[in-house]
Amino acid sequence: MSPTSFLTLERGTPVVDRFGRPVGEVGRCLLLGDGGFDGLVVRTEAGDRFVDAPEVRRISDGAVTLGSTVDEVLEPAGDRRVGGVPAARYGRTHVTENDRDAVVEALKRAYIEDELVTTDDLAERVGIAHTAESLEQLERALSGLDHP
Repeated sequence: MSPTSFLTLERGTPVVDRFGRPVGEVGRCLLLGDGGFDGLVVRTEAGDRFVDAPEVRRISDGAVTLGSTVDEVLEPAGDRRVGGVPAARYGRTHVTENDRDAVVEALKRAYIEDELVTTDDLAERVGIAHTAESLEQLERALSGLDHP
């Protein structure tokens, strides 16, 4: 997927979390008064959520990848709203079992798609996923792979 810009982002573009799990789709792109990127309204199964610009990690022609997890997007940040839309919660650093499961699934996909050549590489990365205590550590298990 080739990188693009918020200027060319289309409604309906799939949105995935930091581990490649589906979050929803782009509802609209919000701009600051000076024309800068403010964030996205993402349509999710739990309703619309505002995702702040710093949590948008990559915009490409096929998907938007967030720095947040799907759980953080679906659980709103208390009563914080942007344009009437609940803001997604973010800033969590600890790993949940759902996070570990998502990374292991991504590693399995990578192995099947020949991004991981040996079972030793797969086993080492799965080991990292199972022992990670922070999202940063967990993300190391996916380093160098072309996951969404």
